[in-house]
Amino acid sequence: MKRIKFVSALVVVITGCLFLTTWFLPTVAANKDNNNQPARSFTVKAVIPHNQTDKKLTYYDLQVHPQQKQTLKMVVTNLGTKKLKVDLNINNAYTSQNGIISYDKSYVHLYKAQQPALSDLVQGKRHKNIVIDPQQSRTVKFTYQAPKTSFQGIILGGITASAAVGNSKKKNLTIQNRIRYVTGVVLRSQTHTVNPHLTLGPNVRSQSRNMQSGLNFELRNAQPINLSKMKLRVRITPKTKNMPLRQLNNMQMAPNSTWQVFVPYKKLTAGTYVLHLNVKEKPGWEQNFTRKFTITKSQENTLSKESSARNWPILTWILLIVVLGVVLVIGYLLWVYLQGSKHN
Repeated sequence: MKRIKFVSALVVVITGCLFLTTWFLPTVAANKDNNNQPARSFTVKAVIPHNQTDKKLTYYDLQVHPQQKQTLKMVVTNLGTKKLKVDLNINNAYTSQNGIISYDKSYVHLYKAQQPALSDLVQGKRHKNIVIDPQQSRTVKFTYQAPKTSFQGIILGGITASAAVGNSKKKNLTIQNRIRYVTGVVLRSQTHTVNPHLTLGPNVRSQSRNMQSGLNFELRNAQPINLSKMKLRVRITPKTKNMPLRQLNNMQMAPNSTWQVFVPYKKLTAGTYVLHLNVKEKPGWEQNFTRKFTITKSQENTLSKESSARNWPILTWILLIVVLGVVLVIGYLLWVYLQGSKHN
């Protein structure tokens, strides 16, 4: 009889622990009503003005004249069944560490720019908050004034619109979802073509990023033109043997920006190396760079420690705690059972 009670208690404990595991697992809120209509969802649409260079584009690509003043209009529509707060920002373009053009930073310093940044041309607030009723639309306006003189290339920025669409629950761990849209803003003045030209920063060094070891160097774009679909071919030659060839595809760079390039390499021991870098963006344009660099023993040790460090996510710790709890409870019940058996 006691054996049956022990087994029953064990089943109850394991079932309870499994329930707790499910309870603490992060869940993505479906955020929908019973009629499958999303509670919070929205869209944005740029109102294309008369000076748009190509009416087929869904972002602003504008031909401007010196000191021209213009208001950009964007229609934000709440598609959901609840009121929605939307944050809008008009920012400069920059090159992120991942090698894409981004617009989410409120302050971006341009690299060797001969023309003003878009943020310097905006008149009034660059950040706006609006609340939209369900199934309604609102028009948001940003006003800018073009530079005093004509300029080469482009001035590039973007309008980001974001809103929280996830449900928050007190009794359950829920991931907070956000929807973000980016609408590019391109200002043009002179019509002649600006050719890309990159330079390589002075420092080439070993680095650890996202628990990966690799090589870091800086590419600099001082030209007022963006680069897209870039292909980087990276080759390292030490004294003894060639390292594996690395290739990065579909990379981007914003005008007048820098990019901290990271190339994964598993083993970068102390020694002297030569970096061979080839960059291509389109047929007929490419650049080659060669740079000698040294990795010290101290840098090698630091890189090894950073790469091997384990940074487990919170979910892993929760599961470990639950499993440990199961083991302790089973051990305790087993001890109680054995103690009871001794007295019989």
